[in-house]
Amino acid sequence: MFEQSPSLGPGTGSVTQHTFEILVLLAGAFLLGLLLHWLLSRAMALRMRQQAVDLLHLRERLTAAERRPVSSARLRESNSTEHERTLAQLRESREGEAKARERIIELEGRIALLESEKPAVQPLPDVLDAVMPFITPPKK
Repeated sequence: MFEQSPSLGPGTGSVTQHTFEILVLLAGAFLLGLLLHWLLSRAMALRMRQQAVDLLHLRERLTAAERRPVSSARLRESNSTEHERTLAQLRESREGEAKARERIIELEGRIALLESEKPAVQPLPDVLDAVMPFITPPKK
C-alpha cells in the first residue's frame, strides 16, 4: 500500500478494482460484526433466561418461606418448652442432691455418735476350750 505514491495512481489495478476490493473488505467486516453480535446476543439471551429461571425459583422459595412462620413459631415454642422442661429437671436434680447431702451428713453424725458410745469389746472365750478342753490352744 505504501510502496506507490498516491499521486501516481492506483498502480497495476484500476480504480474500480480497488474500490471493489475495499467494498468487499468492508462487507466482510460488517458480516463479521453481525456474526459476533449474534453470538454475543445469543449468550446474553441464554444468560437472561437462566437468571429469569433463577428469579422464579427464588420467588417460589420466598413464598414458601412466607407461609412458614406458623411452623417456625411452633418450633420456637417447642424449643422453649423443652428448655423449660430441662431447667425443671435440673432444679429437681439439684434439690435431690441437696437432700442427699443432708441425709449423708445426718447419717455420718449418727455413725459418729454410735462409735463414741461403743462399749469396749470383750474377747470371746475360745470355742475350742469349751468343746475340747484337753487340746491346748496354739501359741500366738
